[in-house]
Amino acid sequence: MLLLLPSIITLALMDSLNPSTIAAQVFLLLGVKKPVSRVVSFILGTFVMYAVFGFVVVFAIGQPMKGYIYDMGSTDYIILLAIGMILIAVGTALVFRRYVVKGGRSKSEGYMKKAMAPMLAMLKTLNPFHTFFFGMGTTAFDLPTSAFYFVAIASIIEAGTDPYEMIVLLMLYNLLYILPLVLILLIYLTAKDRSEPLMNRINMAIGKWSGRLTILFLFLIGIILVVLSASFFLNWHLI
Repeated sequence: MLLLLPSIITLALMDSLNPSTIAAQVFLLLGVKKPVSRVVSFILGTFVMYAVFGFVVVFAIGQPMKGYIYDMGSTDYIILLAIGMILIAVGTALVFRRYVVKGGRSKSEGYMKKAMAPMLAMLKTLNPFHTFFFGMGTTAFDLPTSAFYFVAIASIIEAGTDPYEMIVLLMLYNLLYILPLVLILLIYLTAKDRSEPLMNRINMAIGKWSGRLTILFLFLIGIILVVLSASFFLNWHLI
């Protein structure tokens, strides 16, 4: 388990810089009355959804998945190759959109703000019970893009640790995942008078850097999948 700790901690901290989850929390802090209880329940909902997903994957399908990895055929590697190429293509598209198509991006952001206006107005009326499920919902919506979490789960399964160690690693990952949310709440509580500009700066910084890390990770995972698939067909015996 000790050998897994550095990678689990690194993956969790990178995954924790989730711009959509943090933006939702910042909105609740600045946009609703009595936000503290609502944000606490939002964080709890986020934690519960992410933790439940991890436990289901590890304990419900973890062992079958582990056995399957060692019995993969050509069709499976073709699928991995396709996934790798798709990830590289998505990363390329994000680079093009981020650094080339600036005008189109600003227009799309304007349309998005108009479309989100009714939803933002509705969020202002939510009570703590509602924001708990709002946290669960936003986290569930992000699950398909949680590449860091999937890598951590695969590492835990592949390491063959006992159930107790799996539980400890999953809980550690999920506690680190909500760490920025807790820190932002603490900053809000200690700097209420200066909280709005500070929250907005934090939100912008995370949005900026998390986007770059996501692009980098898409390329890395895509290249790894392509190389692994090529190693199978060219008989390189990398794994």
